Amino acid sequence: MDERGLRAHWRRRGVAREYCQQCRRGSDTIRDQVMDEEPSIRRRLAAILAADIAGYSRLMGQDEAATVRDLKGHQAVILPLVGRHGGRIIDTAGDGILAEFPSVIGATECAVEIQTVMAVRNEDVPEHRRMLFRIGINLGDVIHGSLNLPACSYRARSTTRCETVSTLPSRI
Repeated sequence: MDERGLRAHWRRRGVAREYCQQCRRGSDTIRDQVMDEEPSIRRRLAAILAADIAGYSRLMGQDEAATVRDLKGHQAVILPLVGRHGGRIIDTAGDGILAEFPSVIGATECAVEIQTVMAVRNEDVPEHRRMLFRIGINLGDVIHGSLNLPACSYRARSTTRCETVSTLPSRI
């Protein structure tokens, strides 16, 4: 392929290339162009708090109406704590809570307060009907505007490794 044919070939491929007359090889300038461009995906560092209730399916099997009523009562007290510690609720599917915090400290303080509030709320409840939260906290990159898969899949792994009435921070 002659010089003109090589240049046309690279133009068709959409690659910016300069042709070196001396060595008869192309030299990429695409790297320089890519390094100057802004990334197409914006990410940010966030602390993700994931919580669920240990034995929720068992509680639902015993008394569905009472379990849903008790859960709604607990959520009315627990969910505002997230905002007080600088976080925002992402999802509350079933017995689970998924929240995002700009700081691990805020997420940890929120988790401790949730456990403290729940301990008080469970004092007068028979032991077999108590709702005991497992909470996991993970620090990682999230995609701007949405939650990425690693954070969501971490939720399932972290809360199942937690003992009940505990908080499990990930290794950072």
